[in-house]
Amino acid sequence: MKNVEDCRNLIDRLFCRDGAPFEGYTLVGDPEIVVPERLVRATLNRRTETPHGHDAYQLTIFLQITGLAGELWEHTARNLLRVGALNHPALPQIAMGKFVPNEDIAFTLTRERGRPIDIDHTVEWARRAPARAFEHFSTLLDALNELHSAGIIHRNLTAASLNTHVVDIDNPDEVEIVLSRFEMSTLMGNVIRTVGTGSSPDTVAEVRRFYTSPAGISPARHLAFLAPELHSYLFDEHTSVRRDWVSTDVYGLGATAWEWFCGRIPDVLPEPYAEVEQARPEERKTALARLQRAMVSHLASAGLPEALAHVLRRMMEPHPDSRWTAYDAAKHLDENWQTIQVHWAGPEEKTPRLVAFMPDESVQMLYEDRKWIRHSPATPAGREELRFFLERELHDAELVHSPRGALGYATGPEDRLKEAQWALIGQRAVWFCAVLYDPVP
Repeated sequence: MKNVEDCRNLIDRLFCRDGAPFEGYTLVGDPEIVVPERLVRATLNRRTETPHGHDAYQLTIFLQITGLAGELWEHTARNLLRVGALNHPALPQIAMGKFVPNEDIAFTLTRERGRPIDIDHTVEWARRAPARAFEHFSTLLDALNELHSAGIIHRNLTAASLNTHVVDIDNPDEVEIVLSRFEMSTLMGNVIRTVGTGSSPDTVAEVRRFYTSPAGISPARHLAFLAPELHSYLFDEHTSVRRDWVSTDVYGLGATAWEWFCGRIPDVLPEPYAEVEQARPEERKTALARLQRAMVSHLASAGLPEALAHVLRRMMEPHPDSRWTAYDAAKHLDENWQTIQVHWAGPEEKTPRLVAFMPDESVQMLYEDRKWIRHSPATPAGREELRFFLERELHDAELVHSPRGALGYATGPEDRLKEAQWALIGQRAVWFCAVLYDPVP
């Protein structure tokens, strides 16, 4: 399959024409040949859906998959589907993964959430709202830990490997940030590992394209997100077969977060960055190592919470075996969550908040099920007891924001769960709340 027309025909007979094995889709634009004879990407839309540009399906096709490789792929596809079933807020939904023996291909079909991230816009947003950026960083770390726990390595996690999905159209800064394109990683890893000493220069160059900078970011800046263990593979004249480390993904996410909390690399470290930009091919690896060391050194004077700076430092360790895992980093953030958040908090607000409660809806949970009160809130005595109970329960409560509301934590109508975007952490329970608006007469 040497050209775009061949790829288009393959996609048409598998996904688009009437009676196709996986029919029901239309091709959007032209397929992209990522690695000739190895890897193709395309965007599809369901024929029954109204295309709106933010919820397309990403098709990834692996070529020359036969025999045992195809059977191994079926195993990988099951892992991918299990990860998709987690419904994690920072992971896309895997719609399908199949091996097609009569075509010698395997494919994944992923329902992408959102659109490719605008890297500079995201850095500006993170600098304006570091506490929210920190929450997203923590969620992405948790998602990466889920991938690694399922035996899946992303292999190309950089700032460009993220999608943003606007949650509230009236507030463009209210977004979810989602990992993308991890579903191609396993077979892509097999392709990368077969390229080494003895491979033709053209083959080496084509596979190295997997790591080249995407649109919207300069090559030098993109290279700064790539872990040091990739440098020899990318820059040495005689390429050796590359080994995989799960911590390579951790470095990429750590470097991405570095920009969120410190600023754009070219602005913060202009001199070492310029050295990478101007370096000749034989000098690039040395210049890039200097830039990445400068990024880590800068954390000491960046004014970040020490616990966060420590996590980023450990995620960006130069040697993959010394680097923290996603689990280690997520655990450390969780243990120091409050300390980190307090760093960005404004002066403590002293104004008391009004909490309105609904006696009728408390009958079953508080009175019948939990037996936290002795009288039914349906009675005057019960309502009074409920008021005193809530005063004690919420006296020292902490108010936290939950962007997804009570989804995943409580049951009930989805619209009501989404509205409950504030949670009061009381003595016995977490109480999800919606903002009470007085009607304007």
